Amino acid sequence: MTTYSYKAFDSKGKEKKGVVQADSARSARELIRSKGLVVASIESAKDSQLKKSFSFKKTISSLEL
Repeated sequence: MTTYSYKAFDSKGKEKKGVVQADSARSARELIRSKGLVVASIESAKDSQLKKSFSFKKTISSLEL
């Protein structure tokens, strides 16, 4: 099973974030929907970690150049 992280909205429009384990992204969506949530985004934890490990946000100073 793969771990998926998601962002979803409840019936009141409040954003919910969480993780689920499922065999596929489709199964993960079904599981989230069964909780009464509307899925906004979903990605495997592996993809999420890759995005976090590669970032352009770190800057270097002119002294380091």
